[in-house]
Amino acid sequence: MTFRTLLTAVASAMLIAGVGVAGHAYAQSQAERSLFQSARTQGIVGELHTGFAAIRNESAATADIRAAVQAVNDARRQGYAASAREAGTSVDVAGAAMFESRILPGLPSGAWYRTASGQWVQKP
Repeated sequence: MTFRTLLTAVASAMLIAGVGVAGHAYAQSQAERSLFQSARTQGIVGELHTGFAAIRNESAATADIRAAVQAVNDARRQGYAASAREAGTSVDVAGAAMFESRILPGLPSGAWYRTASGQWVQKP
C-alpha cells in the first residue's frame, strides 16, 4: 500500500468514526471540545507527532483539561484503530499519518506540537 493510499484510508475512516481532522478534535461533548481547543490555544495542550494530544504545561492543566485531552485521545484512538484495520497497518502508523496529513497542516498559528525528537515547536 502506498503512503498516499494509507493517508486516504486513514482520513476516510476518521471521518466515518467522527474523529476530527484538519486540527479539530471531536471529544465526547461540546464542553470537552471547547475546553480542549481553549487549552490548545493557550499552549497548555499540544499535539504529538503520533496523532495524539498531550499536556504541555502540567501546572496549568486542570482536572477538566486532563479529562478533555483523555476524551480526545480516546476518540482518536478508536478512529485510528478503525483506519488501521481498513488499511492493514498499525494504530501507530495510522496516528502518525493523520498527524502529518491533517492535524499539523490544520493547526492554527501559535499552536504547539511535539516532533519525533521530543522537541516542542510553536507553529509559525
